[in-house]
Parts: sequence; C-alpha cells; structure tokens
Amino acid sequence: MKLLLLLFLLPVVTFAQVGTRGYLDEKNGFKDILLGSEITSIKHKMENTRADGKPDRDSCYTYSVEDTSMFHIGDIKLKAIGLSVFRNKVVSIILIFDKSQNLDMFTTLTKAYGVPIQENKYIRVYQWIGNKVDLQLNTKILQPTGNAVFTCKPLDIELAEFRQKQVANTAKDL
Repeated sequence: MKLLLLLFLLPVVTFAQVGTRGYLDEKNGFKDILLGSEITSIKHKMENTRADGKPDRDSCYTYSVEDTSMFHIGDIKLKAIGLSVFRNKVVSIILIFDKSQNLDMFTTLTKAYGVPIQENKYIRVYQWIGNKVDLQLNTKILQPTGNAVFTCKPLDIELAEFRQKQVANTAKDL
C-alpha cells in the first residue's frame, strides 16, 4: 500500500505558487516572450528599432514588439513593449505604460510575484528578485510613463562580463 501511494505521488509536478518570486522564475518572461530564448523564434513579431539595424555599443540589438494583441494586461494597456537582445538571446523585456496606470501595474505585479523590495521609500522603484529573473517597476512621478523591466540574470551577468572586457581592451589602447 505504501509503495502504491509513493508511485502515485511521484509523477506529481510542482509549480510555483502565484504571488511568489518562484512564480517570477517559472514565468521567465512576458506572455510568450521568454527570457534567454533565441530571438529568431519570435522575430516575426518584432521590429528592430535602429534604422541602421546595427547593435548598440554593448553589442545588443533593440526590438519593439509589433503584435498589438500582447499590449494588454487585464485593464492595463501598454504603450510599447521593447526587447534587448545579446548574442541573439532575449536579455530583457521592457513594458511601457501610461503613468496613470502605475498603481494598477504595481497591484498586478504584487499579486503575481509577491511583495517587492523598495530600497528607498522616497523613490518609486520596486524590485522582485528571483533566482533566474529580476523584475524592476519604475513609477517615478515626474516621468510621463512607467516601465516594468524583466531581466534574465544569467545573460545579464554575461553581458556585464562582456562590457568589462570591452573596457579593459579600450584601456589597453591608451
């Protein structure tokens, strides 16, 4: 009987609970855009934001999402969705929304990922820190828009190391 019970429990897959930072890692992005995924798998929904099509100084490409079906989170209407891509993989997803929806976005993210960290109570920047994903919500009063940025931690570390190598190589040229 114990063996039967054990066999019954083994195939049960555990999922992170909504309202926890574990859920942030489990979601790993926004809608069907996954952090760390190859840009080629979603490029049909994107447009490169640079007219010359070249990467920025960090070798990152910037895309805007053209698929307007992705521009809603409940009653929140996004103004834009941007992506930062390094070595053909999605490093960050930027959601831009009207500042009149700051409270709605804060409430939605708190329900999904739990209570955020606010390092300075006078600055309206909130963070959810997962093991694989960081999320920062910026709702500064003087800005016309708010933004939420999902970042892939392993790729962000790789990008930081790349930047350090670039600086070291540039310093050698002095």
